[in-house]
Amino acid sequence: MARLAQIPFNIFDFDYSDNNDAVQLVLRFLEELPDVLELFIDPTFSNFFEVSNELGYGEVLQQNSLQAMFEDARYQLLEEILVMRNAMENDPAYRERLTTELARIGFTGASLDVKFSLLNYRWRSTITPTERSGLFDFRNRFFVKPFKKFLSYLNSILGSLGSVIPGVDGIKEFKEVIENHPSLDD
Repeated sequence: MARLAQIPFNIFDFDYSDNNDAVQLVLRFLEELPDVLELFIDPTFSNFFEVSNELGYGEVLQQNSLQAMFEDARYQLLEEILVMRNAMENDPAYRERLTTELARIGFTGASLDVKFSLLNYRWRSTITPTERSGLFDFRNRFFVKPFKKFLSYLNSILGSLGSVIPGVDGIKEFKEVIENHPSLDD
């Protein structure tokens, strides 16, 4: 339970007063997201693999394979973000083009604020049932139901961002593997 207290409760609660820099907010979100998703398969914080084994999916959802998939996706995303940050430093027009693309998909200004506020709300709803147990419990319906809503909304966000930001697809695919855990079936 002490380790769970280290999870940032307001991880998606960004400061929008920072000149409304949508590019920086989106990139920071994408840089932090892998650490959040990893919590759901980390045995310290989650019974994901234990429940997979109990439900007969241990051969399908093997910890080593899923961890390797995650590491590949994280690496690809963070490398792409590094390339983008370097491009913004060297070419101010690149930042303008990226801001225009984010505006095109509704990830600037008030729209971005609403999206991240809703994502933060879904995150808080997901993490609240874990406070007593100290565990993301894939057996607990009070965790599973809000978790499914969090993943569904995250899917929408990643789908949109994937059309603008290279490297998002791998993290989205990893999220979809988690989303297809047998305990999340209706």
